[in-house]
Amino acid sequence: MSEEDEVRSVLARVTQAWLHHPPEEFPEAMGSLWHDDASIVVLGVQEMARGRAACVRTYQDFVRQATVEESRLSEPTVRVWNGTAVATGRWEMTYALDGERLSESGHEAFALVRTNTGWQIVWRAIVPGG
Repeated sequence: MSEEDEVRSVLARVTQAWLHHPPEEFPEAMGSLWHDDASIVVLGVQEMARGRAACVRTYQDFVRQATVEESRLSEPTVRVWNGTAVATGRWEMTYALDGERLSESGHEAFALVRTNTGWQIVWRAIVPGG
């Protein structure tokens, strides 16, 4: 498997976890895929989470509050350099939250590093819209 495919596999495992597992299983299903000092940001807004547990918790909080009706993720574009990888892609999602049906789309970028246990996500940026 190429390094690019290994990175795609990590991202697919995160997606599989939050779309198909109950939130209480997220730490086991995706926790090892996040670096201890990972962070998630919404570009132009704020840092949403810092640290492995906080990053996983953002997925748990979303799934506990919303019901995902449809989710489409593009195949990520991946570049790898000497143990560092960047993956970018587009997403579209329709979900129910507080009795309201919402549709959103945007782009996201992930930065990953190769550790002695495999690839881990160190940074996720969410770019809503467009």
